[in-house]
Amino acid sequence: MAADAPPGYISLFSDFFQEGNFRLSATNFVGEIPSYYRFHVSHLSPLGMVRVRHFKFSCRSQGLDPIVD
Repeated sequence: MAADAPPGYISLFSDFFQEGNFRLSATNFVGEIPSYYRFHVSHLSPLGMVRVRHFKFSCRSQGLDPIVD
């Protein structure tokens, strides 16, 4: 069960990877978002992950590094 993850571990659901296009290893940018907005990565929905990746790809297509600020 997801709630039974040992200390120091997190549980992620398969939809997060399949529908949200979340990949490991995640970039620093993806890791900074929960920290900046003060939520846990498991609270990000698959659709939210798609938006994060779209923003990241849009920045990279313009030759910019994505930043959380």
